[in-house]
Amino acid sequence: LANWLRHKEVYDKMRKLRFFGLFGLSKAFKNWRWNVRQYLFNYARSYVGVCLMGATREFGPALAQCAEIATKVNQNQQDEEWVRQGSMSSGRWTLEKKEGWEHGLVEHG
Repeated sequence: LANWLRHKEVYDKMRKLRFFGLFGLSKAFKNWRWNVRQYLFNYARSYVGVCLMGATREFGPALAQCAEIATKVNQNQQDEEWVRQGSMSSGRWTLEKKEGWEHGLVEHG
């Protein structure tokens, strides 16, 4: 018990020193700062990757072409729909123009 009390007194005196007293607090802030900087770095890297990929000579034309194709596919999907001709079990599927969807509204009368 006497040995433990001596160690406790030394530990308490060391904790009163400025360096050791603030060690736990400074370590927590250093970890927090590293986490925040890592998050900001990853966010900036993903932003640059998404927004500036088309600005490069190698990828710009290919990405523009892909965007154009995706736009055309989206327009076709809005204008046409797959309809089953015949019975539900053996009918054929055909692509037909949507009726009443020119402006996104259907009038029931």
